[in-house]
Amino acid sequence: MLVLVGYSHAMEVEGRGGTWFAARLKTLTGLDPLTIEQSQNWPALDPAHDAPHVAAVLERFAPSVPICVWNEDQMVAAPVYAGRMDLSVFHPRWSSTHARPGWLVADPERRAVTVEVPPFEGPALIQAMRATEGPGGVPADQFLLAPGQREATLLLRPHGYFLRLETPGGFQPAWMTLDVAA
Repeated sequence: MLVLVGYSHAMEVEGRGGTWFAARLKTLTGLDPLTIEQSQNWPALDPAHDAPHVAAVLERFAPSVPICVWNEDQMVAAPVYAGRMDLSVFHPRWSSTHARPGWLVADPERRAVTVEVPPFEGPALIQAMRATEGPGGVPADQFLLAPGQREATLLLRPHGYFLRLETPGGFQPAWMTLDVAA
């Protein structure tokens, strides 16, 4: 069984404000789940803003793929998670493309799709919504547009999408659909 949880919910022991999902599961079932954390181990867009534990791992190992690191039988992790999960995954610094983060660009299933954006006031968030999920779904990709920006590059997996804008005034209706081929 695979259970996907976020952040502190993967802690197997109490910490960071309480007893979270993995610790409760362990207590209720008597099973020791394999817990994997990766939320605190991404390099910042600017290396000067890397968390100290991330900077140390990147400097020491210069990974080109995600890695886990141990130091004398201790998993290396963000201080808040050290000793509370089984594995802590560190991600390499990938180069950005089209003003998009490298980790997103590195996904071999995603395709760069540049679209023209309709006029809007102020800042806006362009969102690619899976056509099969409708307007209540989770965006497959989104990108913060600067005021007046007229095009954006989205990184999408093969599927059908509709595009919409979220502005300070609310959602603007979808203005286009697109199919991303495999």
